[in-house]
Amino acid sequence: MLKDMGLDISEALEIIIEHDVYKIELMLNNPEKFLEIFYYLIRCGEIKNYTKTYIASILLVYSLTETKQTEKLRKIAKILKKYVKELDAYTATFEYLTMKHTNEEQEIEDVAKTPEELKHILEMK
Repeated sequence: MLKDMGLDISEALEIIIEHDVYKIELMLNNPEKFLEIFYYLIRCGEIKNYTKTYIASILLVYSLTETKQTEKLRKIAKILKKYVKELDAYTATFEYLTMKHTNEEQEIEDVAKTPEELKHILEMK
């Protein structure tokens, strides 16, 4: 239905699924690292923003299934893409945190809010 309206949220859905699968695999295979991520979020004051971003993404996907009005669907899809972009940056940050690093490399000063910021920080651009 959304594709018929010219709305493609497949990438957004893939990012949400990737984020959830990553966390579930981490919980099952390395619970210490999973808890380390949340300790990092709390220590850096990001837990509130992460929680808001994650829950908003899920609720926006749900709202797409409840709305039939084209204009509302367009607005919701646009907002969803914004939140999912931020969620993708969190996924990349979590992956970075769970990689093996030296003590010096492990020090993180801030959280990348977008994939572009993360690429810049990791000097990928």
